[in-house]
Amino acid sequence: MPNALVIGASGYVGAATAQQMLRQGNFQTFAIAETEEDALTLSRDEIQPLHGDATTASGISAFFSQGNIDVIIDTTSYNDVSTKSTLLANIVEAAKLRSATRPKLGLVTVSGIWTQGSTEDPNGTFRRIKPADRALNLR
Repeated sequence: MPNALVIGASGYVGAATAQQMLRQGNFQTFAIAETEEDALTLSRDEIQPLHGDATTASGISAFFSQGNIDVIIDTTSYNDVSTKSTLLANIVEAAKLRSATRPKLGLVTVSGIWTQGSTEDPNGTFRRIKPADRALNLR
């Protein structure tokens, strides 16, 4: 059974993803717990909490050994593009540090996009989308 690490499991999309994986029964499901309260909530929902730092490649690499992770499912928000691209770069770097005897690391990245409101404009002004905002360039 593959071991999956859900990043963002305390959020709306991440929680639903982790719960669905548990219902299917095809994955051992892990998630990052930033606080003891998060760890208790995850444990109550039968998701195995991992403690550590997901903001560095070495921190992500530590999750591989804690949970023997085969696949990462990133459900963090695209509201802050720089944070998302940094996380993905750290995952790639951590995967390079991974033991050569392990299979290639799987990576899935998803995100929910709200139709009204955002962190910058929570009330939603319904302005037209600017051409520069239509596509994200994560390079």
